[in-house]
Parts: sequence; C-alpha cells; structure tokens
Amino acid sequence: MTLHTMGMDFCHDFAIDRPNGSGDSLILIFKTPAIIMLNNNTIHAPSGSAVVYSPEYHQRYGADGAEYINHWVHFGCDADD
Repeated sequence: MTLHTMGMDFCHDFAIDRPNGSGDSLILIFKTPAIIMLNNNTIHAPSGSAVVYSPEYHQRYGADGAEYINHWVHFGCDADD
C-alpha cells in the first residue's frame, strides 16, 4: 500500500461530490454525523461510522448537521492487496 495523503480531526464546511472518484482509494471515519450517497441511496451515518471507497467509485458525502469532522486517508494498493 502507498499512503498518498491523510488528515485527522479535519473540520470541513463543504460537501464532496466526485462522480468519478478521487483516483485512489479513500477511507473516511466520521467524527460527527454524515450523509453518504451510495448507489443512489441516502445513508445517515452516525459518528464513528466509516466508509471505504475504491478509486473510481462515486464519492458523495457531507455533514448531517451544522458540524462536520472526519479522519481521512487517500491511498493506493495493488490488485493483490
């Protein structure tokens, strides 16, 4: 695995919508409630939830309330990983 970038306890004031993914794998750990769109379904993810995106998967998520904090890791890996 190759670590590209990461952040811990990041406060954001935006919603992400990457229709073609980020080009690498992404792990998100939500520290506050979040809304995630997966397969055209809205999921209300409580604090402590996590999601892993593959490189080309549509990433659409953001705050489920006034505050949004998460940990995130962008990384790459071989097919064998």
